Amino acid sequence: APIGIFTTQVAALGSIGPQRLVAGKPKRRANDIGREGELLVLDLENEAIEVSYPGKGWLAQDYTAKRGIGFDIESIFHSEPTLNGTPHRIEVKSTVRVTKPDLRNAMTPDGFTLTRSEKQAVDTYKETYSIYRVYIYAGGYDIHILRNPADLNQKKIMNFVPDTWSADYLPSAIPTHYQIIEETV
Repeated sequence: APIGIFTTQVAALGSIGPQRLVAGKPKRRANDIGREGELLVLDLENEAIEVSYPGKGWLAQDYTAKRGIGFDIESIFHSEPTLNGTPHRIEVKSTVRVTKPDLRNAMTPDGFTLTRSEKQAVDTYKETYSIYRVYIYAGGYDIHILRNPADLNQKKIMNFVPDTWSADYLPSAIPTHYQIIEETV
């Protein structure tokens, strides 16, 4: 059989367009989900501050772009009489779910990850630090406020597990007989 009968001309395939998504929305990236939760908490904090301290012009500050400080928002306590008017550092941890969470009846604990600077902030700020656990789901959101996680850890109702490690090294860690590979573009 001649070879020609087993070949297909590209033109015979017709135009092949990009594949389209038939149903649903594009997936949210983790950064987008986190930002969504942070903006939600920022708005809620600012509403609560205005109700508690009308006319003072106080606002919660968005520190998400400031790396290494260990919290996303610096607000003002507005619902704890012994701390009212003092700074409140808030770390926001967000998750998107299909359904509303029912953690009070859950059989397993809920979890999230903390960076090294977030864990240091937990230990530094103690009673003036909170983690706002935000669940965004179809039809709404839930926010679980974990006040003073350092104290919750001490009471054994929150557990910090070092499951990731940061590795810092000095140049002396590189053996002298190894060449540093450099590539300039």
